[in-house]
Order: sequence, then C-alpha cells, then structure tokens
Amino acid sequence: MMSAVEWLVELTVATGEAPEARALLDEMANANANEPGTETWRWFLTEDESRVAILERFTDEAAAMQHLENFGAFVPRFLALLTPVGFRVLAAPSQELRDAVAGFAPTFFASGGGFRR
Repeated sequence: MMSAVEWLVELTVATGEAPEARALLDEMANANANEPGTETWRWFLTEDESRVAILERFTDEAAAMQHLENFGAFVPRFLALLTPVGFRVLAAPSQELRDAVAGFAPTFFASGGGFRR
C-alpha cells in the first residue's frame, strides 16, 4: 500500500501584493479541489500578510506527482507573487518524487508516530 504524502510550503508575499496573492491562492484552491487524490489544500496568511503557509495532503505519490504537473499552469503568477522559503515534505518519498520537488530545496521528515483521524 502506498502511503499518503503531505507537505508544508512556506512563502513570503511580494511587498504590496497580498490582495493579488490571496486571489491567486483562492483560484488555486478551487482548481485543486477538483484533483482526484488531493485530500487537503489549505493556505494560511500571517496577520501582517507578509507570509503564507500552504498545507497539502495527497492520497499517494501518484496524486502528488499529478498535482505537481497541474501546478505548472500557476508557476509564473505564483513565483511573481510568492517566494518559497521553506518546503517540508512529511513522508518518505521515492527518488522520483524527491527529484520532482528538488527545486524547492525540501527538507524530508519521516513519520515518527502519532495518529490521524
């Protein structure tokens, strides 16, 4: 059985671009809601609107890889508004997935225990 894949992406918002970043993130959330295998896609904004966190969870690596492919349509606007400063992968991914996210300079965390309901 393939394990779920989760990641937490941390980004800074370009100065003065919070309204545009919010609009883009809402658009992305709507698009991601239609992706089979995407269980969670939520974004959070600091009170001063200078940083964003995006929490994502996929049923398995295939769903994560499909999500990355779909993300390509948003990349130019995304990177114009948001700068990645952290990418934490909460899974023990294959080399293929590691290679696919390498551009984000990820940190990989293997499961240490706990539960999810």
